[in-house]
Amino acid sequence: MSDPHAEAPALEELRAKVDAIDHELLRLLARRSAVIEEISAWKLPRAEPIQDVLRERELLEDRLAHAGRLGLEPSLVTALFELVLRASREQQAALRGERA
Repeated sequence: MSDPHAEAPALEELRAKVDAIDHELLRLLARRSAVIEEISAWKLPRAEPIQDVLRERELLEDRLAHAGRLGLEPSLVTALFELVLRASREQQAALRGERA
């Protein structure tokens, strides 16, 4: 009788895949952060506020719709992007020398 686990990847291999995905997420967050710096530089001379509530609402709706097509849990996506948006506002405030 053959071992049913013989062809399954080892736990270490699966964890290595998760690690690689997490590292890619970090690279994407770094790219996003660089763009936030550009947005902040654009907003400053125009006296644009850091937070754009309408834009944030539209962004969350878009990300939730996209996540739904990917089969992702809405509560996870909402929590994730609320955190990302808060970090973006804090980053912009720091670039302006303000408190978020």
